[in-house]
Amino acid sequence: MEVLGEDILNILRRLILMNLSPSVLLLIVSFLELLTGAAIFDQSKGSGREAGEFNFDPLNFSKDPAAKARYLTNEIKNGRLAMLAFAGIVTQQAVFPDKTFPYF
Repeated sequence: MEVLGEDILNILRRLILMNLSPSVLLLIVSFLELLTGAAIFDQSKGSGREAGEFNFDPLNFSKDPAAKARYLTNEIKNGRLAMLAFAGIVTQQAVFPDKTFPYF
């Protein structure tokens, strides 16, 4: 999701680097969650929107239904792999508490 040519994570990183207080950061993140919460609320009422679909496709990757299905499958696999990687990091920290991430 892009906001004025910059993605949200870059905006949050810049805000953190500006030494904003945690309460201001919490307020900003809460506002962003409210924006996505409206889409979730519409989906719960039966809008027909798929989970995670925010109609942001500037390169028209979803024109071909077969390609869209492949991209959705790849996204699910990527999410599962990320969860496994995080579980591995947490497990290593639990097994070796004297070492800290990134284990250099």
